[in-house]
Amino acid sequence: MSIEVPRTLYEETMKKGVDVNELAIDTLIKALNLDPETTARARLELATKYLKIPKRGQGTHRQGPGPGQRETLQGSRGGR
Repeated sequence: MSIEVPRTLYEETMKKGVDVNELAIDTLIKALNLDPETTARARLELATKYLKIPKRGQGTHRQGPGPGQRETLQGSRGGR
């Protein structure tokens, strides 16, 4: 799910160092007077989503080769 925020408001939040998503969540929690259990479930749901999606410029974390496997490099070898 996503919501649209006017560019003017988005730019103002960025200038002030405010996270738009966090502000929206906090505002909804307060406006709806949500209980702590519902609040925790909502925050956990969001955290789980962010942990599954790599940020731009970051690949998925990869460990080295497993037992019995060799690491191989792909690509050119400098003019050979």
